[in-house]
Amino acid sequence: MQRNGLPELVRNTLWVGCTSIVKAFGTLFTTFLLVRHLTPDKFGTYSLAYVIARVVIDSMQTLCNQNLLIRDIAATDDRTERASKVLTAARLQSLIGILSLLAVLPTLLLPGAGESGSLYHGIVVITVAAIFPANNAFKADFLARLDSRPLAAIEAATAIVSSTVTLIAVLVHAPLECLYCILPLTAAVSYWFSQLQYRSLQFGLTARFNRKYARELIKESLPTTVASLAYSVFWRVDQLLLGLYVTRWDLGQYSASARIADATNLISSTLIATGLPHLSKVKKENPAQFDQSMRSLFGIVIGAWLVCGISIAIFSVPIVQALFGTEYKLAGQLLAVYIWSGLATACSGCRSTFITVQKLLYLSAPISIASTLVSVAICLWLIPAYGVWGAAYATVATYGIASIGFSFVIPKLRPIALLPFQSLNLIGTIRAIKSTGSSSSR
Repeated sequence: MQRNGLPELVRNTLWVGCTSIVKAFGTLFTTFLLVRHLTPDKFGTYSLAYVIARVVIDSMQTLCNQNLLIRDIAATDDRTERASKVLTAARLQSLIGILSLLAVLPTLLLPGAGESGSLYHGIVVITVAAIFPANNAFKADFLARLDSRPLAAIEAATAIVSSTVTLIAVLVHAPLECLYCILPLTAAVSYWFSQLQYRSLQFGLTARFNRKYARELIKESLPTTVASLAYSVFWRVDQLLLGLYVTRWDLGQYSASARIADATNLISSTLIATGLPHLSKVKKENPAQFDQSMRSLFGIVIGAWLVCGISIAIFSVPIVQALFGTEYKLAGQLLAVYIWSGLATACSGCRSTFITVQKLLYLSAPISIASTLVSVAICLWLIPAYGVWGAAYATVATYGIASIGFSFVIPKLRPIALLPFQSLNLIGTIRAIKSTGSSSSR
């Protein structure tokens, strides 16, 4: 039975949507507990350690890009071959996780690293989570097969464990160095649940490590490694520079608003993740329909984000104060501005889908490097003068330039440059979605 029609796509989107809702609530609940437990200055220290560790983790994990896996798995019909590709990627990602940890271990030698709950210890402990990235390979297979029910179970179990451990840590008034351990523990739980689910689905198959595919995967991913390092800095340069120019109290306020905004990005990432395997099929089987499918993706993703983003922007202060308390009023005010960076993030995700399906990954490096340079320049201009407010406005401006503006400059991306604006035409977007659905059901 062919599973690439619109009904299957909608059903899978609903499952991934449920997964993202669970993940978002889990993230917000753990953030709520941490913010309530920690003072803004300690939460600022925690957030800075998290940001630095994520730069290392995200950069290293690009050597096994999840989008590449989804594309390759979606184009493979043989179950044994698919299982071998997933196993190969999983083992490579585990090795990359160990290398990530080795990359940050020298921070323990820095001055002050011996202090209890120090920033340096946080960086190292959080990076331990990179040892368990193999679940990305399993998740890629679930998404590529348009069957995300196992993924929903994995995320639900992970969110429950993470929330429970965080709640216990808060109730016993655990110190900051213990709170650092929550992320590695969550990653380990997610990894083992992914393995259990995947092995049950692949029962009876003999999957082996495929050296040829490993070389191909690394070779195609290498150009994106530099891009990922630049992008990792680009997405977090505001918080990295705030760590140098403002107090930990201000950084804690800013980080609290960023956590809520990041949770809303799960809406766009959900729709994009479910759309990628469908677009890969369309590109292969019906290339003439690909442009309409891309317009549908932009329209659905941007429309869904606007409904959520505008609501949060209007009620940002009450939302933050209800979650985190009156001490975080500044975070609520910042959220009204920062939330708009999510619109550019949604456009960037759609563009990444186009780049992946069209095999234009060589464009990732120049785009990311240029984006990072622009971001650093604007942040260095606004943050020293305006502090956290400068960071919020700089983030929205740089995300917009990088995610939308650069598409007009690069010839290969000009076919999708106007799609973010065309998607605001509700009637045209609905027609594109209907056209995509008609062709998918044939």
